[in-house]
Amino acid sequence: MLSQLTATYHDRGWCKVERCLDGATVQSFVDQLKRELRAPTVQGESGHDYRAIDLEESATWFRGTERRVVEVNPPGEGAHWSRIERAPRLVCALDALLGTWELPRNDAERTREWYCPIVFPEDPPCHTLTRPALSGEATWRDGFGDAWTSEEDEKLRKAARARPVDWKGISSELNRPVKHCRERWAAINPWAPDEDQTLAELHKTHGDAWSLLTSKLSAAGFEARTKRAVRARCALKASQKTINETPTLSNWRPVNRRRCLDRGFHVDPGPGFPMEGLRTLKGDRAQGAVVLVVLSDWPSNGGGTCVANGSHRWVREKLGEGPLPHSELNRWAIAEVARRRASRELRLDYEEGHGDVIEQICAKAGDVILMHPWAVHGGTTNLSTMPRLMANGMARVCNPGDGAFLKRPVGAMDEAAFLQMAAPVAPRVALRPERKSVAYVHVPKTGGSAVEAWLREAWPRRITLSGHHKLTLKDHQKNGGVVTLITLREPLERFVSTHAYWVHGAADEPWHRRSDDWVPCLGGTTTDFDLRSLTGFVAAARAGAIDLEAWDDWFGCAPFKRQMDWLSGGDVARAVVIRYASDPAVFAERVGGAVRMALGEAGDVPPMRVVNATRRREHCALADDDAAWVRERYAADAALWDRVNVGDGGFR
Repeated sequence: MLSQLTATYHDRGWCKVERCLDGATVQSFVDQLKRELRAPTVQGESGHDYRAIDLEESATWFRGTERRVVEVNPPGEGAHWSRIERAPRLVCALDALLGTWELPRNDAERTREWYCPIVFPEDPPCHTLTRPALSGEATWRDGFGDAWTSEEDEKLRKAARARPVDWKGISSELNRPVKHCRERWAAINPWAPDEDQTLAELHKTHGDAWSLLTSKLSAAGFEARTKRAVRARCALKASQKTINETPTLSNWRPVNRRRCLDRGFHVDPGPGFPMEGLRTLKGDRAQGAVVLVVLSDWPSNGGGTCVANGSHRWVREKLGEGPLPHSELNRWAIAEVARRRASRELRLDYEEGHGDVIEQICAKAGDVILMHPWAVHGGTTNLSTMPRLMANGMARVCNPGDGAFLKRPVGAMDEAAFLQMAAPVAPRVALRPERKSVAYVHVPKTGGSAVEAWLREAWPRRITLSGHHKLTLKDHQKNGGVVTLITLREPLERFVSTHAYWVHGAADEPWHRRSDDWVPCLGGTTTDFDLRSLTGFVAAARAGAIDLEAWDDWFGCAPFKRQMDWLSGGDVARAVVIRYASDPAVFAERVGGAVRMALGEAGDVPPMRVVNATRRREHCALADDDAAWVRERYAADAALWDRVNVGDGGFR
């Protein structure tokens, strides 16, 4: 058995050591990956910044035009790291292949020895919520409200031809918010070729600075586009350059991290080995054997690593011509795979034909794949419904000598002992246990940022995506397995707080633009009002000198929008509604009590940190008529506020 395993390693360039780790060890690894995905200890080295991901909630997984691979670098802490170093079957196999070796752990002060690439499905489960997109992808909502009729679109087209465009007049005629009218016009107005070219040049120069791109596009004469439309157009163009075949694929394909098909082949350099370091026939102590620890089942088409069988012999022949820098060797390997594929000397394992095979590795959780340091390999599309989990390291050779370890013969081995060292079959790791979870509807200026951060800290595995003021109650309730939680604020208090926030900024936001004299005069027609003053601000709004819809549009999070808008279309009776409290302790107790009741849990509630609190908290009083105007504007919110029961979050 062991002799066959090592023979396979030298013949194909890789071998599978089955049942190296037991289920408890695998689960410990997976638990660490979950923690790292939520809050990475060390940032990945793939050059990609990502937000927190929950392996138990597919609503947080990547989708659309986004990349599918995320790397985490878990610290080498925990008993599971010790167990892998002492796993009897792995030790026996590495002894046979390398002689004397070591498996260094990750250390924050040293070279990264291990990384864990997680491959998310190309098509996540369709029953989950769609989440707000990352930078570079269109957001999940179009931004122009409920469905538009053809008659409304025609009226909008006619009105939008005027110069300047009277957006407020259009809004009144169509009985829709100004923001929705602007977004709808940006969506139905076709993009001209010269407009696309200008945007492409700007995006290439300025990257994902959406506000800057929008302003520069407008300065170039293309005034119809909003920030949302610009972001969506860039995402569309980017998706056309990446794979568009994935939804119709019936079999796996090689793919790189940017989701370009038939790309991504490479030779591993080994931890700490410089890209310009010379690769030689003698090898290097950093390049003993690639060790892939399988942490989830890898079924066929499940995103397992693919290897060009026998490719280590190609590399050996190439290095026989003389030493090569690793970067140059990598380029040669990529070109060699392309050449052999084009000449039909190399095929995927499900393709008919002759010659060498690129094989997708299938394995079970607890197996370990050992790969020759010269093997040409790459990633594959994950056409399953679950993420593919793996830890990727490299066994170091203690005495590389003249490179004999690269072709080490197998000596006399105790095959019976090797068979007895098999670990118990690792049970399938459950990523989505059947249990209740809570979805939070983040309404701006109702303590939402503090609640969102606090919930993720207190119940990290039970809180689903909040949408950060983009997902409504209706959106959350599409997922029947969650309890929806909402925090509301007294309308007049919320209005006053919102004005103070935008004038002075939050205490924890060191924005350079937040100064005493900085106030955006959006939608304004006159400067006769002191917008820094709450009284002047309300007077300007009542007189029509400023457009609160325009303020919401510019700031993005819609702080002046009615709270009822986040609840429309949803079943409020099935939601847990909590009154906002300025005292963090009281607020935490209210929210925590509701969450514990929803989850059926008991225990103390941790303290809540103050987040996004306004820098200056001076008392502001409105005249009776101004206060009446605010209450009338938010009459539906006031009626809802009066119905909320402080005690249990239900309704009177």
